[in-house]
Parts: sequence; C-alpha cells; structure tokens
Amino acid sequence: MSRPQITIDNITFFLIRVVDNMHKRYSDILEIHSQEEGKSPFSFWVYRSNSELGFWRLCITKSNSLQNLLWYKGTIDYVQATFVHLELQNFINENIQYVPKIQLNAIEKMTECVCYINTRHCSPSNQLALEQIDDPERMISEEPFSLIQSLDDDTKHTRPVGCGRIPSGFTDADVKGILQEFSDNLKSEYRYDRRSLTRVSSFSFNFEKLIDSVGEIYCIRLNRIIPLKDSQTNTVLIYFLKTKLNIDPLLIANPSRSLFTRNITRICSRDYHVFPFFITNNHSRVTKMGLYSKYIPSGLFICKLFDYYGYSQCTVEEMRNEKCTMDYSYIGKRYDDLFPLKEAIEELSSVCEISGKQTRSSSTSLSKASSYETTSSQTPLRSLKSRFYKDFKKLKHFHKMNKSKKIKNKTTRRLKRSTKSKIYKKIFNYL
Repeated sequence: MSRPQITIDNITFFLIRVVDNMHKRYSDILEIHSQEEGKSPFSFWVYRSNSELGFWRLCITKSNSLQNLLWYKGTIDYVQATFVHLELQNFINENIQYVPKIQLNAIEKMTECVCYINTRHCSPSNQLALEQIDDPERMISEEPFSLIQSLDDDTKHTRPVGCGRIPSGFTDADVKGILQEFSDNLKSEYRYDRRSLTRVSSFSFNFEKLIDSVGEIYCIRLNRIIPLKDSQTNTVLIYFLKTKLNIDPLLIANPSRSLFTRNITRICSRDYHVFPFFITNNHSRVTKMGLYSKYIPSGLFICKLFDYYGYSQCTVEEMRNEKCTMDYSYIGKRYDDLFPLKEAIEELSSVCEISGKQTRSSSTSLSKASSYETTSSQTPLRSLKSRFYKDFKKLKHFHKMNKSKKIKNKTTRRLKRSTKSKIYKKIFNYL
C-alpha cells in the first residue's frame, strides 16, 4: 500500500500511521518518515494541538505518565519551537484519512512515539527531535522582535513575558500596552504593502467539541523601510488565521452540556477572530523533522485564541470573564487593532463583502509545488475592487440608457403613428 507523500525543499515526507489510543484528548498521533536525498531515512511523530485549534506540532512529552501527557514545547518559544511546516500541515490535513490507524500497548507507546525528557525511554530519533526543538540556531533574535521576547520587569516577575507565561499580577491593560507598543515599533520599521497579503489555505477544527472554527490562513510579507546590513529580518513572513467561531450544534441543542455556554455564545457572536501564530524570514526551509529551520521569537505577539486558564497563562480578567471550557480561556481580544493584522483584515474586508455576499479573496492560494514562504506579486486588492465597481456602474448605466432609449423610441413611434393617423383623418374629412 502506497503512503501519502510530499516533497518540500528536497525532503520527502511519508505519512506512515496514526495511533488512535494514545490518550483520550489526542486521537491523532501521526508517525512520519522523512527522506533527504543522499541521507538515511528519519522517523518522527506529530500531534494535533487542541488549544491552537488543530495545528500540528512535533510530539515530545515531558510527563512521566501516559495518563497525564504534557507536551514539551521547548525553552525558547512556547508556540513556535515545535510548530510543523505549514505546507506539511496542509498535506497532512488533506490526506490523513488515507493513513492506517493502529493501537499500541503501553511499552510501544513509550519506546516508539513518546520521548520522556530526562529518562531513558527515548528513541535516538526522538532524542534528536528534542535537541532540534531547543536548537538556538533556529532562533532569530533581532529588534523589534527581540524587545518583546526579552521583556522583563523585575518588580513583577522573573521570567520573560510571552504566550503561555503571563506573570501573576499582570492585567489585560498591561498585556494590551505591551502589544500596542510592539505594534507601534513594528509599524515604524516595516512597510505594509497590499500586494504582500497571500492566502495560504483554508482551515477548520472542532475545539473541545463545543466550538467549530472555520477560516483561512494568510501570510503577510513585511519589508524593512530601511534595510539593515547583514540582517536576517529585512524581510519577514507573518502567518495568521482569520476564522469564524460557531457554536457546535450539539451545544445549541443542549446548552447544559457546558457551564460556559453564555461565554461561548458571546465569543461566537463576533464576526471573526484573528491571531498570528508563526513568524519567520524568507530564507527559512523545512527540516527533516518537519519544522522550520528558522523562526523569530516574538513574545506575546505570537500566540493563540485559547490558553490554559491555570499556570499563569491568562490574565485574571481573561480567567474570570472569558473562560470557555474547564481548561481554557479565550485570549483572542489581545490581537485586535495590531499592525499589520488590522491592515490585512481591512484589505480582506474590502474585497470579501460585495452586495452582501462573501467571495473568495483575490489573493491566490499557493500551489503545492511552490513554497509557502514565497509571496507572488499580485494586483492590489483595492484597485481590483475599484475596477470592478467602475465596470459594474458602466454596465448599469448602459442598460439604463439602453432601456431609456428603447422606451423613448417606442414612444416616438407611437406618437408618429398617432399623428399620422390624425393627419389622414383630417385629409379624408376635408375631401
């Protein structure tokens, strides 16, 4: 039986098997083999993250129990260090139904697809995966991103502020202020171009069997206004998800299924939700473990829509007002009005709402053969909209004038016939 396979940057990835009895919360633990030309094959595992709406991540655990899996996300960046390359993610989502499902016993789980940190229960390939997650060579540390990543206030906390680690005592206003300052710095150093916005793929996921997420992934390409010598961030690619959250039909039919139905209803009433989940440069490539070779840690700016309400990962206000499940609070309001997300959403809205009907963005989806990190030059969206309306108005005007002309001609013909008839009658009477 042939395995689904895809080649990215000269590395071929094969989808091997899905373990469906790993844990009650993680039904999709996928084994992947990679083959780089001239090198020996490599095996690794990925899992689908719940809190990040189904994005795939490299599978390493820091727990000592199969019953209490705690996925290891690295010491550098909570969100990006284990994030699987988007082109591979999209391929997995499209082909996972063709991958055989299996069940493993406890020993097989420990030795094959689980790597316990600081224990001997770790295969050589999983040990290499652990090393790649924490590899400092993958991290790009340059301003203004390094400023928000290394933010530290000794009066309140001893660890950097970032997704997954909001220090105790921080308020929504503190978080908003940090993000707004970063947004202002980013806007002062980078240029947003309408042509830089590219649609990557569609996206859907059911969160906690309570909320359906249906949206699209986009990439924004930013260029420094004043390029820096030897900089790795003169061009950066920011990936974000724009999604609509809908209440699961089962929750609508039985509101008592959740203690937080009111909060869920309020959150799902928003027109859309947006959050940036990955940022890299235009030279990053895929690794043999399916990760990006480069990423740019950016503290709070790169995060997710939901986070654990415990472990100081949410503010007090979010835990009190935005709790959606027994485990998660909604944190998506953090990203409202931030550069360049605000500009991108305005651009998308300008072409997606015409005559009350939603249409697909003019930004074209990247083909499988092309890199997901390359954005093509495209016609400005607003220009496209303007041309559409001009053509539409011309068409309406033409039909209006044509109709008016037809009515006028018809009336003239009737008047002529009537006048001619009257003249004939007068002549007849005269004779």
